[in-house]
Amino acid sequence: MEIRFLLACCQTDPSVDDIEFIRTYLSTPSLSLLALNADTPIVKTKEGCSTITTTASRHGVLPLVYKTLKNLQPVISNPIEDPDTGSTDSQTDNTITIHHHYHSLVTELKAHYQAIAHRNMLMSAELIKILNLLRENHIEALAFKGPTLAQIAYGNITLRQFGDLDILVDEKDAYKAGKLMSKNGHTSIFPLNILSNKICLHTAKEFSFISVPGSVHTELHWRLFEKKYNISLFSYAVEQKCQSVRINGQEISTLQNELLLVYLCLHGAKHAFERIEWICDIDRLIRVSEVDWGSAVSLAEQSHSKRSFYLGLSLVHALFHTTLPATLMPSIQNEAIQTLHTMTLAQMTNKKAERSDFEKNRETFAYQSKLFDTKCDMLRFRLSTFFKISTNDCQTFKLPKQLKLLYLILRPIRLASSYIDRLFHST
Repeated sequence: MEIRFLLACCQTDPSVDDIEFIRTYLSTPSLSLLALNADTPIVKTKEGCSTITTTASRHGVLPLVYKTLKNLQPVISNPIEDPDTGSTDSQTDNTITIHHHYHSLVTELKAHYQAIAHRNMLMSAELIKILNLLRENHIEALAFKGPTLAQIAYGNITLRQFGDLDILVDEKDAYKAGKLMSKNGHTSIFPLNILSNKICLHTAKEFSFISVPGSVHTELHWRLFEKKYNISLFSYAVEQKCQSVRINGQEISTLQNELLLVYLCLHGAKHAFERIEWICDIDRLIRVSEVDWGSAVSLAEQSHSKRSFYLGLSLVHALFHTTLPATLMPSIQNEAIQTLHTMTLAQMTNKKAERSDFEKNRETFAYQSKLFDTKCDMLRFRLSTFFKISTNDCQTFKLPKQLKLLYLILRPIRLASSYIDRLFHST
């Protein structure tokens, strides 16, 4: 029921049924996150938060839940007159329970929302600073996700949770950009020479930095996805598919709506849409943007990612009633897409914390294998995963370019060693 409650709170315009479900949820004393009576505070987790606050934060939708509950205060918390009997909910114990739970929850959510809003504004200022630094040194860069997505899809940088900044540069500029950032208050646990190693650049897609003041996490990307996903679309010059968004009075380059939509579907599918936030992003972007659907479908086809694209659309249509072109519905209702849709919802409601990392990784791999449009793409993904060259391999075993194929045997050796070690410690 927690997931259903979060989905009701994340609707752009909650329906009568959504509002009634929220009221019912807040009046149910048997739920673990709620008090057993109106005189007891909401049950807290070991982190000191109610379980609904913890779950909303984990799904990246805490600001939306807070804003919805706050806006619905007159409907949820105040007495509602029954038009047939003339009686009001205030005459029932349920209304007292709802009133108490509502105010306890909103008060708690408000504190977390304010912290998120403050953090988002800090990170937005840091993003502008980094982009200006790169621009001043003749490096073209664009931002995606984070503040730019919040501004485009939600109209407010405080309404979307994000934990880091994502900046995309041309691969040939990656080392120069990384060097500039390291000289201007950004550090990394990884050696910077990774960005000058052609094998590392070919196999990886990003490099992580932490700013010394503020501890803002920044991902410097030179492609949007690893090559094992066979998404060739994103390896070309993305500035051809750009738009600008204004944040804090400054224009920031980001992905064009159609490319952003396809990216959001692919990114969410890659992670099995385990966070409601990733589905909300797609819904909000479609609602507020002019989308050239022919161009979006073409981009999905070019990137061999039609299943991921249609899965994302299927989820927003079912969960958020997003209006989609009638011409796309046959593709969305395809049996393979609906199978993935069912798997996604099942995984979203599973308590993954109760399973080991090995089990989670195995489930994710099995899920990702079903996302590919052709058996050839699926086979390529599986082989690339098994024989993946890591940046650690490039640093530990510095092979000349002529012998780079030897890296391919390192992955299965490491996997076998890890598996044997796990078996040894489990006996």
